[in-house]
Amino acid sequence: MDLDRLRSFIQIIETGSFSLAAASLNVTQSTISSRIQGLEAELGQTLFSRGRGGADLTPAGIELQTHARRIIQIWEQARQGVALPQGYHAVFRLGAPVSLWDGVIARWVDWMRHNAPGVALYLGGSYSDGLFEQVSNGLLDVALLYSPRYRDHVIVEPLMTEELMLVRHPHMAGEWFDNYALVDLGEEFAVSHTQAFADMPPPSVTVSVGALALRYVLDLKGSCYLPARAANPLVAKGDLVVVAEAPRFTRQIYAVYPAQPRNPHVTDLARAGLRALMDEPSV
Repeated sequence: MDLDRLRSFIQIIETGSFSLAAASLNVTQSTISSRIQGLEAELGQTLFSRGRGGADLTPAGIELQTHARRIIQIWEQARQGVALPQGYHAVFRLGAPVSLWDGVIARWVDWMRHNAPGVALYLGGSYSDGLFEQVSNGLLDVALLYSPRYRDHVIVEPLMTEELMLVRHPHMAGEWFDNYALVDLGEEFAVSHTQAFADMPPPSVTVSVGALALRYVLDLKGSCYLPARAANPLVAKGDLVVVAEAPRFTRQIYAVYPAQPRNPHVTDLARAGLRALMDEPSV
């Protein structure tokens, strides 16, 4: 069994499409398609039905889903246990959306190196549903999420309220809404955005990832909402301008972890570091 095929299979389920799965795994869409074709040939079953709405599981795909997650989980646990670097006594596995890496996760890694030097780190990034499932299945010790679900064996802990603000390119022509990209920043943001801009025509550009929206603004001289934590350094350098008259919104960041952690002491220490860093003001 090829684990890359199984990982691609699970990523398609979590993202809803072959193209998003390819972007998440940093491979081409043709690679994803080839892996699924190989998996289907190996099993003798069709796993996805593809249409305009994305990729839907067939009955065979639904049946494989649970088994695939268990196979990957068992392998990851075995690999991490065997591969513990010399001089380290534990490994801690953290997952987070890509949007948190620049402002939070990099500083947290440095914090852990100083406060838990004997703990090796595993870092993973994905969408909220995928990260939650990895915590639930024991593949991650803690995940940072914007929209967590709730299960009896998983603890959901509010970490930080994040501010979202409208920014534009400093040399943008016309008004900010003339080249505006709507960013998928969660369900709460979508509701607040609709209420605040009830008279605004639907934007012609929608972006699913904040990092891509930032590239859109910088490359095409547009505008979008971004977390203040990510936007403020670019505002300070003059690469972005805040649209002062626009409303600001908020969204909650949560820490999600098993009710019975593998290593409670390390989990508590890691969460303390995350809280300390998120309490620091944005730069």
